[in-house]
Amino acid sequence: MTRDGAVRLAGFSVGLMSLGMLVWLIVDVVSGSTQGFDLSIRDSIHRYASPALTAAAQAITILGSILFLSVASLASIIGLLLARLRREAGRLGCLMAGALGIENGLKYSIHRVRPEAFFGVDPTTYSFPSGHSLLSLCFYVSVAVLIARRLRGGLGRFAVWTAAALAIVAIGLSRIYLGVHYPTDVIGGYLTAALWTGLVFSVLPTGRTRARGSDAGA
Repeated sequence: MTRDGAVRLAGFSVGLMSLGMLVWLIVDVVSGSTQGFDLSIRDSIHRYASPALTAAAQAITILGSILFLSVASLASIIGLLLARLRREAGRLGCLMAGALGIENGLKYSIHRVRPEAFFGVDPTTYSFPSGHSLLSLCFYVSVAVLIARRLRGGLGRFAVWTAAALAIVAIGLSRIYLGVHYPTDVIGGYLTAALWTGLVFSVLPTGRTRARGSDAGA
């Protein structure tokens, strides 16, 4: 199997599994059966609250904000275009724009009311899914793919993927810690992102293409 074929198959498989889990989660959220789980996890995390952790969570959550990721995505797309990596630039733009549209579509379809925030001001949008979790997974996974596939050493790739995973998890936990999302909002964000990312990478895989006579990653 070619690299493109493997990427398409992996993307399709991840997307299919995420779709099934997301549908199951949405049914439970809408029915209210996740309320006990959400409140239990939310209260358990809040027990560890401290000024230092609150400051850290408020800093970390910025890394998943729409403003930060919009600027980071735009800068990345411009950099990729300047490097003549047009397919990768297009894929990142499609991934992030689609993720934002899907997030808002789900929020306004499900209409889940936000929990009362522990720290800061209550956001005005609906709660499910967590946009920070959804957008951060899409962006940081995409960046990790861009970087890791250009590294030869396994240790370097491991470090890149570890850093991306830690950032994604930390952003999701920060939303629960601050009290602006239920745990299932964060899980829903991750599942939605996995579904959309898997779909995008199955349609627009990471195979190589030629640009102006020279090899360029795609």
